[in-house]
Amino acid sequence: MHVQHFTYAALWTASLVSCIIVPEFPFEGIYSNKPRSSRNVRAPRTVWPDGDCWQYTLDHAGVDEPARDLANWAGNNGNDLCSPGDANIYWFSNRRATIVYYCIDTHGRCGNIDTADVRYALGQMDAHCAPYEASWFKWPQSYEIIGKSRVGDDIEKANTRRIMEARQTQTGNYHRCCTASIKS
Repeated sequence: MHVQHFTYAALWTASLVSCIIVPEFPFEGIYSNKPRSSRNVRAPRTVWPDGDCWQYTLDHAGVDEPARDLANWAGNNGNDLCSPGDANIYWFSNRRATIVYYCIDTHGRCGNIDTADVRYALGQMDAHCAPYEASWFKWPQSYEIIGKSRVGDDIEKANTRRIMEARQTQTGNYHRCCTASIKS
């Protein structure tokens, strides 16, 4: 009798586990012949529905410091960022030629992030990409993006595929997004 219960329990557990096992990530990379940076690097990309990995590693301190800056700017109660009607806008921190940014990629829209949102977005990037890999995350059905990249890289935005440009590189400045690359 005990063996029969054990057998049923083992079969039930095995069927449950087979439902939980997640297959390996289906993408092996997409090669893009469109230059992804000012350095014209042709690198494999890993794309997932809410973001993109750019297959190059950033300076570790250059990511950690601006990530802290963005989290401090956002704060525990959140901080608003509004894009004017004629342009997109973002906030970024630049350290060691590496930026971490928060962008509103739709004209005339506002977003709000807090420290938990920054941690979540960076966690999503690290879950889909190698840690410290240039990447971005966009919340589903949203116009809010958090990303990390090198200064000088073209940042291809989700949906509109426009490129953002920084007119200055001081930490904490707001900049309009347009069709160029972030300059140091």
